Amino acid sequence: MSASVTITHELVRRTVGRDNGLRRLLPTTYQYALFRSLAAVWPERNLRVLDVGCGAGRVAAGYIDLLNASITVGVDVANRFAPNRRIPCVQFDGVHLPFRSGAFDVVAMVNVLHHVPDRRRIALIAECVRVTGGGPIIVKDHVALRRSDYLRLAMLDVLGNLPAGGMVKAEYLTDGTMDQLFASVGYSPFSKVGAEFRTGLLCLLFPNRLEQTVLFAPHALTAHTIQWERWRA
Repeated sequence: MSASVTITHELVRRTVGRDNGLRRLLPTTYQYALFRSLAAVWPERNLRVLDVGCGAGRVAAGYIDLLNASITVGVDVANRFAPNRRIPCVQFDGVHLPFRSGAFDVVAMVNVLHHVPDRRRIALIAECVRVTGGGPIIVKDHVALRRSDYLRLAMLDVLGNLPAGGMVKAEYLTDGTMDQLFASVGYSPFSKVGAEFRTGLLCLLFPNRLEQTVLFAPHALTAHTIQWERWRA
C-alpha cells in the first residue's frame, strides 16, 4: 500500500455515505477491503482516473477521497448514476470510450470485466490502453479458481447487484484467462493482491479467493521493475 494513503473504516463510511446519509449506517466491510486492495496497487501520483463501469459513481468518487486521485470521470453502459454524485459520469456503448487518446493516467475497472461479453473484452481493453496512452489499468474482479466457484460467483452477483438494479448476466474469468486477455494488448500483471472481503459464515460460502485486484502494465514496464517504480514515484 502507498505510504501516503491510509484507509480506515470511518473514512470509507464517510465516502460511501456522502450522497446518501443512510449509507453511513450500513456495514462497510466490503468497501473497506475494496479500497485497501486498490491502494495496495495504486500508483503514487496525482492521477487522472477513468472508472469504466462506474455504476452509481460512488466508488469512483472514493478515488479522490481515499486514493488521492486528482480527477475522476466515470463511464457506464447504463445511466444508474447517483443524482447528487460528485464526479462527471457519461454513458457509452460498452466498447468505444468517448475520450481523446492519453486523456487519463490510469483506468480502473471494479467488478466490471466479468459483465463484459467475451467477444467485446479485447476491444474494450484496447480502448483503455488508448485513453491512458499506454498507462496502467487496474482491475478488481471476480475469478473462478474451481468449478464450484462459478455458482458462488453467480450468487454473489444476484445478491449484490439485483437489489440495486445492477447487471447480473456474467461470463466469469479465471486467473489465467484474465492474464491472457491483457497479454493480447501487450500488458502483463505487475501486482496482484487479495483482501478480506468477507469473514465468518459469509467467507465459508463465498471464499475471499473469488476476488482479486490486479495492476496491469505494458510488458516493457513490468519486465523492468526499476523503470516502473520510477514511473510510480
